[in-house]
Amino acid sequence: MILVVFAGVGRTPANPALVAAALAATLVMMLAFAIATAGITNSPEHAQVTTLPLSLAVVAVASWVGITGTESLALLKRILPGGSATELVVNAWNGGVPLADSIILLAPTLGWVVVAIVLAARMFRWEPRR
Repeated sequence: MILVVFAGVGRTPANPALVAAALAATLVMMLAFAIATAGITNSPEHAQVTTLPLSLAVVAVASWVGITGTESLALLKRILPGGSATELVVNAWNGGVPLADSIILLAPTLGWVVVAIVLAARMFRWEPRR
């Protein structure tokens, strides 16, 4: 929603396909992590609290990368969940970065997607119907 407002009041992204790819990968990652944490949550009421630390961590990393860029601590910022996706969105929005350099940023994001899906498959279990 924030990006829609940015596009409405400012300029549109230089590469909307890369912005969409980063957002889709991040969405899938967060959904899979939510499913994984549901496997260790003991009630629906606790589900929000169980996912909160991971959600806040991803928001913190995205904010850190979005505000400070990746000139310093680039490797750390790119391997943390949400870091490379944020850099990819910034690069795709502003333009000026070669496509090959931007596409590489999908690798860590997709790596986190795989980790999240594997965790979701292992941790989430349906309760039998009664």
